Amino acid sequence: MNKRKWIITLSAVFIFAFAIVLVKILPESQPKVNKKNGEGETAVNTQIYQAGTVSSDYNLSGRLIPAESIELFAEVGGKAKWGNKVFKSGTSFKNGELLLQIDDREIRNNLLAQKSQAKSLLASMLADVKLDYPKEYKIWQKYLESIDIEKDLPPLPKSNDEQFELFLAGRNVLSRYYEIKELETRLKKYRIEAPFEGSLTAAYVDEGALVRVGQAMGEFISTRDYELEASVELSLIDQLKIGDTVEFKQLGKSVSYKAIVARINQKVDPASQLVKVYFSLKDKRLRSGIYLEGKYKSGEYSNAMRIPAQALLMEKQLFIAKEGRAQLQEVEVLEVNTNQAVISGLEDGTKIIIDPHNAAFEGSKIIEIASE
Repeated sequence: MNKRKWIITLSAVFIFAFAIVLVKILPESQPKVNKKNGEGETAVNTQIYQAGTVSSDYNLSGRLIPAESIELFAEVGGKAKWGNKVFKSGTSFKNGELLLQIDDREIRNNLLAQKSQAKSLLASMLADVKLDYPKEYKIWQKYLESIDIEKDLPPLPKSNDEQFELFLAGRNVLSRYYEIKELETRLKKYRIEAPFEGSLTAAYVDEGALVRVGQAMGEFISTRDYELEASVELSLIDQLKIGDTVEFKQLGKSVSYKAIVARINQKVDPASQLVKVYFSLKDKRLRSGIYLEGKYKSGEYSNAMRIPAQALLMEKQLFIAKEGRAQLQEVEVLEVNTNQAVISGLEDGTKIIIDPHNAAFEGSKIIEIASE
């Protein structure tokens, strides 16, 4: 029982001692107060104004996307056959080079038969043309001789004779011609060629596989022409022009790439107030998905200085430190973005308060804890 009383007494003494120490510490942690008027002093960060030439640079960044990209779908059906190169992801092709061939023997033989019949039709009507339309005879004889069933059918000769046009229609020459042209167009769909220099990024068809109409066969992108989409502050848009050049660099590398402003979106993002700008780049060293950074130099300002944007109050005002108090001062704002602003209109040596404050801070007593 005595031991318990001893523990309780010791605990009470410890708590009392701790309370005395705490009371002594608390006043020291309070801000300094002027005893005459009870005014508190606020610690502020300042930056000394020193006018000079300021380069107006704007940081740009974005990821590369191919300037041209297509998904390949089959417009006709049949067995797939590779060309001189394999139809697989990563294979590169030149413009016009064969990507994939679909078996076209059936339609090709049908087309050859149709052209042969058309030649026979023209040959059989030439005798009537010579008798009834002698002015057209040599023209159509020459046309018949120009037909090669292994090549596309040449365009029909023009005629100003309406009666002769009706004659051709009655002999089914016109309808047969357009049927053949339709087959020729369809035949070309069996041969899938590269629409531009690029590479396959996806391939869904194996050699010998049966391809159905509308089936997805792969994805093909440009490997020479790229675009970079960057978000730009609305205040800078008027300075950017189509055709302007900007140099971009890959993060961590010294190699630079020349980019040209290709398009400027007319829509402003309502949330961020940024505008999309599209840059065109042409370089074989580039790859889709690479992240690039660049700087756009819009000009230079003389007798100016760059400060943190948070120092500005109501766009054209800021606080300066004068005789130990915060004083509101008007300045000329030459440029402002999310993080920084370029100003002029102050005397060299003026101490700018770079911390954010509202208008009520006017006249407050301050202590400078850091200066630049």
